[in-house]
Amino acid sequence: MFSAVTWTERDSVRNDIPIVFCVIVGVPGRAFPVQIYLEESVGSLQIAIKDTNGNVKNVDIDKLQLFLAKTVEGGWLSAEDEAVTSLLSGDIPERVKKLMHEEMDPTDPVRDFFEGAPTLNTIHVLVKVRDSKPVDIGGR
Repeated sequence: MFSAVTWTERDSVRNDIPIVFCVIVGVPGRAFPVQIYLEESVGSLQIAIKDTNGNVKNVDIDKLQLFLAKTVEGGWLSAEDEAVTSLLSGDIPERVKKLMHEEMDPTDPVRDFFEGAPTLNTIHVLVKVRDSKPVDIGGR
């Protein structure tokens, strides 16, 4: 059972419960915060995102792809970046596409990605809904 933290349970920001800002890729909207314990898995973060954002509430969890919004140089995607402005309008700029090269593994601990990460004015996770493809089941 995952332990996502709701805003009402939080009296103050704690070091073991980072605020992770997420953006749904390809859908106009806003960045939204999710809080989750560092000890939890990325899979638990997927569930917390699904529970937090109405755009993905009805999407199967295995169709949610999470990508770290961090450059190969180690810098985070700034919320003030022009690419983020474009992203929030529903576009997917090349700069953002380049960040979506490696999906986060649901079995990895959240700590590996977000411990010590900046909180404000930062996008941490790019959320993409995996394309559905028809499955051929024995020629039916």
